[in-house]
Amino acid sequence: MDRDGETFGINPSWIYRKTAEETRRSLGLKPTQIDEAIAKGTLPPPVEVVPGGKAKGWLGQTLFELQRQRLAAAAAKHHERSAQLRVRAAGELTAASPKHVSKQRKRENRKP
Repeated sequence: MDRDGETFGINPSWIYRKTAEETRRSLGLKPTQIDEAIAKGTLPPPVEVVPGGKAKGWLGQTLFELQRQRLAAAAAKHHERSAQLRVRAAGELTAASPKHVSKQRKRENRKP
């Protein structure tokens, strides 16, 4: 287990083959999406399980680090979006305030 007590169900010392269901589940990607991510460079290329063999995969530690990076990126995006919404809400409140005040003054100045 890592310092947070979470391993995402991955054993850091095992090799996870590219085609294995555990790998797809861990990455949250289908086989073609894994190939596309490798081609784009968003996923590191798998290593040969046996030199000269067809089977390729990642060490569990690599998958573990990928999960941590993805979670950190998602958290950063969430915080950025939250900050944008707070700024927008503050701007709308500020912009709405004069309208609210002017409507209230009109009501107060109406003749009975």
